[in-house]
Amino acid sequence: MADANEVVEWANNLKWDKYAGNKEIVDGLAALRQKITALDGAEGGSGGNQRVKLVVVGDGAVGKTSLLISFAENKFPEDYVPTVFENYTSKITRDDGTLVLLHLWDTAGQEDYDRLRPLSYPGADVILLCFSTVTASSFASIKEKWYPEVNHYVPDAPYILVGTKLDLREAGLPDPSTGESDPVTPEKAEEMRKQIKALKYIEVSAKTRKNLQTLFSEAVDIVLAERRAHEPPKPTAASSTNGTNGTKTEHTPREEPIRKKKERRCLLM
Repeated sequence: MADANEVVEWANNLKWDKYAGNKEIVDGLAALRQKITALDGAEGGSGGNQRVKLVVVGDGAVGKTSLLISFAENKFPEDYVPTVFENYTSKITRDDGTLVLLHLWDTAGQEDYDRLRPLSYPGADVILLCFSTVTASSFASIKEKWYPEVNHYVPDAPYILVGTKLDLREAGLPDPSTGESDPVTPEKAEEMRKQIKALKYIEVSAKTRKNLQTLFSEAVDIVLAERRAHEPPKPTAASSTNGTNGTKTEHTPREEPIRKKKERRCLLM
């Protein structure tokens, strides 16, 4: 995870004049700095446990906050309250007994907060790109806005494409937040997933909790798999001792293979 002082210094260098008179944003920024400091050095956890920073992005009113609250607090918020910055924590115990502490970062999708949102990205382990399955305009924004933004600020972070409000599409109902009823089919979403090279596409309902556990478990699995892939190989007993008398044997370090540079994702227009 990025050093907290570096992140805060970077934030201070941004131009905040536009928001200087907005107390809500100023207070939100101060709280965010404290949370960045608290999370500094969290990557990897301790004692075999793991910590994962997950950031959720998408248009306003697609259900990002409801998604996080439903998962972290096991309740569904009935009223829509626009988010500036909010954070939640949750724990997942994996089949092998590993405890994973999830730091869930909510973000504001409104254009007014475009210059604040990048503060959430440093140190992100995985990103959820969210759209409403009954709002085609939010789906179009994935390729037009959210994928390019994420690819710019955290090009190496894995991401999952998430279709929210599945209960509305299954019931044939419009989105109560926008009044729109322009469903996005799973086929269209899967095509988008391939275009932006998201690792998964998962449809969820924060209200009914359908696929909710699956979504966050998949996100954790992706992060931990990447961490394992970058771990140095553990020495074997044969390489550290002589098989006949148990004495240690010196070995010439094996040359590390050259790691290929990660392919930069490109946007298909």
